[in-house]
Amino acid sequence: MYTLVELGVRIYEKVIETVLVKLNAFEFISIFTTNVVLKLNLLIPEILITSNMLDALLTAIKFLVLIAMLVFIRGGIPRYRYDFLTKIGWIKFLSLILTVFLSTLLFVYVM
Repeated sequence: MYTLVELGVRIYEKVIETVLVKLNAFEFISIFTTNVVLKLNLLIPEILITSNMLDALLTAIKFLVLIAMLVFIRGGIPRYRYDFLTKIGWIKFLSLILTVFLSTLLFVYVM
């Protein structure tokens, strides 16, 4: 029997990492960040961007995108009454979560 952490690691190794490798996602991220650095160095030649500056810049961009998504989601979704939310949570989402969780467990044990 696996602990929850071991199960998460196995799911990552078996499913997520293999999909990312098949899609060449790691190579894409490397090429993308290299191109971003080259473009920024061409646009602003006085500032040579180092790897630490690039990490900080990418983290800031990810943070701003996440904040923008949260603002748009909060502004775009209407507010529901609490009784309707609890009914959705117990009837719809709980069955969906259990289905996904059990199918993931089955998939990990089969692999």
